[in-house]
Amino acid sequence: EVPPIKTHSHIRVGFVGRLSYEKAPDIFFSLANNMKNNPNVSFHLFGDGPMRKAIPQINNLHYHGLTNRDAIWQHVDALLICSREEGLPMTLLESISNHKIVISSPVGAIPSIINNGVNGFLMKSANALECQQSIEALLALSTTQKSEMAHSAYAMLEERFSGKKQFALLQTAYTAKTLL
Repeated sequence: EVPPIKTHSHIRVGFVGRLSYEKAPDIFFSLANNMKNNPNVSFHLFGDGPMRKAIPQINNLHYHGLTNRDAIWQHVDALLICSREEGLPMTLLESISNHKIVISSPVGAIPSIINNGVNGFLMKSANALECQQSIEALLALSTTQKSEMAHSAYAMLEERFSGKKQFALLQTAYTAKTLL
């Protein structure tokens, strides 16, 4: 008998950054709470800041604190940027260079990087419902589709931050630093 096609696999969604109002960890907390009964997703929080004491105790939300940047990406399949304000976040470029899928609010320079549904997910606004819809869309993708999306983002990063040498320098600069 042919086994059923597995369309869902567990996805580890990461928040990487300062736990402050403009970065919107509160949206991440609400999202984790809203999806606490979905066994296919877990939430991983990296960083510190004034909103650390507001982290709720939810079984699918894992707080890692300040973590060496190189150690973050082994715990994350997709980066969620739910910021209210942003420029061009270093974590966006780092996650792409580590072949992770990005789900982001449309702030700062991010819409010039993320092409919704092609090389990541660009939400219309940052709120828990849109975050959840994007994660559910990601869960619905096949392994091949996820891989193609991550590869498309990586290829764009190499092209936009031109040349192998500049890209290598950029990647080294971004991955050599510790969080925050």
